[in-house]
Amino acid sequence: MIREPATHDDFALCAEICNAVGPGQTVTAAEVAERRDSLLLHSGGGYAFVTRSSLVGSAYAMVRVRPKERRRGVGSALLGAV
Repeated sequence: MIREPATHDDFALCAEICNAVGPGQTVTAAEVAERRDSLLLHSGGGYAFVTRSSLVGSAYAMVRVRPKERRRGVGSALLGAV
């Protein structure tokens, strides 16, 4: 299921996924919550950040999926929703 994150637990999950994918950086739930209008959360362990691109008429999307949840269609579903 894909939905917009709405609670502290949702934002904490997005942060946990981000930190698992990029262990060299640490993101907090509060930092994720600041960008909530541009997030989609997948119950299977992934999220997408979407914003306007510098290219006119385009969007920038960043999809992140927990390493242990990859190859199960989570990233593809998020990309399709973006």
